[in-house]
This record gives sequence, structure tokens and C-alpha cells, in this order.
Amino acid sequence: MAQKNPHDKLFKYTLSIKSEAVALVRNFLSEDLKNKLDFRTFKTESSSYINGSLQEFFSDTVWSCRLKTGEQVKVAFLLEHKSYFDKNVIVQFLRYLTEAYDTMLNKEKAEEATLLIPILVYHGRQTWTHRSLADLLNVQDESLLRFVPTFALEFVNIMTTEEEKIAKMREGYLLRSAFLLFRNAGNPDYIWREIRQLFFFAREEELSEQEVRSFVRALTNYINRSYKFNAEESEKYTNMIKEIVFEADEYLPGSTYEQALLQGRKEGREEGREEGREEGRILTKVIVSLSLLHKFSNLSDREIADLAVLPEEKIKKIRKILQEKEAKKAYNKILLHFFKTTALSEAEELELRKQIAVFYPNTDNK
Repeated sequence: MAQKNPHDKLFKYTLSIKSEAVALVRNFLSEDLKNKLDFRTFKTESSSYINGSLQEFFSDTVWSCRLKTGEQVKVAFLLEHKSYFDKNVIVQFLRYLTEAYDTMLNKEKAEEATLLIPILVYHGRQTWTHRSLADLLNVQDESLLRFVPTFALEFVNIMTTEEEKIAKMREGYLLRSAFLLFRNAGNPDYIWREIRQLFFFAREEELSEQEVRSFVRALTNYINRSYKFNAEESEKYTNMIKEIVFEADEYLPGSTYEQALLQGRKEGREEGREEGREEGRILTKVIVSLSLLHKFSNLSDREIADLAVLPEEKIKKIRKILQEKEAKKAYNKILLHFFKTTALSEAEELELRKQIAVFYPNTDNK
């Protein structure tokens, strides 16, 4: 499945590296859990147990680690990278755990089945409120709770973690830079101000040249995709990397560092352009759908879907959203449903708000 979100791609790449996965567990999981783990046995698993419908949410890599008592534990990672509260995340975990345990227990050697510890990493702006399956099902009668599946998960909220704690991490060089970028997403001034801190690993002797080159490429790809620098800003960024991070003799034309930086820029630009084109097409289709729903209320969902070139179920979803009593709620739900992994420009937001506002003529639509 294509990874359309730059946060998702950087996180999954970072957590595919053993040193970074270990750093996440050591620095962010609960003390009572990590104190039980024998990190000498930390290794990657050959099977991820992830099917196509879950790949959007979970890391492709499953890490396993034995307890100090000798008991084996497998750790599964879930990335929640959207800037909104997703009440259904507990259901995604439940599906993952059910399918994983089913896979393990149906192997010839069922004794290989081990406990999976789900980990949720979040860096959205909206306050995260934990909701159990019982909350989602609105179970009021306590005597019925025994029928509702329950399990615990480890929760890592980057936004409520002190930035100083992340910056002072002594391990997980790429994880540190990735988390700092996630924490300051949407703030280009942070890039210019803290570029030395973001690329501090380039001077670490314990990293190989290949590791440094890969980390530079991954971060540069992310930065270019996330901030969509113009030509002048992109050149400024490149010059700052050359001047601050690399020694003059390391950044010669054709050097491995130059290749890594330029490759990251190229990949980020190409992926960003394709994402922008796709996002623009979706926005246009949504706006056309809204206009048709308003002007031609007698048209069926199928007719509007054909005209707007959207699946019929998407038109049904828009109709349902427009039943909200407030334009603001309708706007937020359309953003949530159609634009989960991107931020619209001010002009695009304004146009979308205008199209929705016509359905709420007697309300304050600000």
C-alpha cells in the first residue's frame, strides 16, 4: 500500500531500524514493562501478521524481546500520525491482535505463540482521550461488561513529552530527530533554527557512513514533503546542511553525503508533487459534489457520483455529514473523512467552508 503521509513513511522507516526501536522502548514505555525486558534478545520477526487493510496503521516491522525471566514477548507498533482524535483506534488494535493470535495459534508449533504488546504513538494537536471498546459501545450496565473484549496498550504522546527530554536522548539518533520534527510539524522556523540539532548525528563516530547517509536522506525526504519548500528555500536548506552539518571535504561534488542529500530532496519533491495533485483532485471532487447536492437536490446519489467522479458511498457519506446541525461540525467531519493525511491551504479551506456554508444559511458559520 502506498504511503501517502510523510510522517507515516519516516516513522515506519525509523522503527524498522533496531537501534531506533530499542530507543523507543527504553525511553518512552512504562518503567514496569521495560524493566522486565532483556534487551540483549531484542530482534526483528520474519512475520508481521499485517494484512492489506491494516498496513495503513501499523508498522511493517514486528520486534520481539524476551523477558528477563525467559518468557518471549512480541512488540507490535502502531503509528497514529493524524492531528485528530480517532475513536476507532482500539478497534484497529483489536483486529490486529485477533489476526495475529489466529495466525500464531494455527501454526504447526502452537507453542511459538507469544504475547503481543500494542504500542500507540501519537503526535496530533488535538487532545487524545482514551476510549475503551465498552465506551464505544456505550455499555451502561456493568453486569454486561464481561462480554466486552478488553486489553491494555502502551501510549506515547510526543506532544505532551517535554521537548528537552527528546533532545537529550543518548540513543536512537534518527528517532530523536524524527520525534522533534513531528513535535514541531508545520513550523518551518523550527527547521531553520534547529537544523544543527536535527542533524547532530552526522558527527557521531559510532554511526557508519552508510547510516549517516541513510538518515540524512530520510530526514531530507520528510522535510521536503512536509514543508514543500520553494526553490529559494530548498537552496537555503541545502546550504545550511553543507555549512552546519558537513565538513567542507565531506561535501564535495559527487560525494556520498551530497548524493544522499540530493536524493532525499528529489524523492521528497516528487512524492510531494504527486500527493499535491491527488489532494487537489479529491478537493475538486468534494466541492463539485457539494455544489450538486445543493443545486440539484433531486439527483440520486448514483447520478451525483457519476457527475463528480466519486464512489457512490462517498456521496452518501457527504449527505450524512450535512445532517449535522452546525456548519463547523460538518466541515470538520469532511476534513476528517477526505483529508486525513494532509493540510489544505488557506484558500482551499475557505472554498470548502463556502461550499458547506450554503447548507446552513441561518447559522454562524465561522
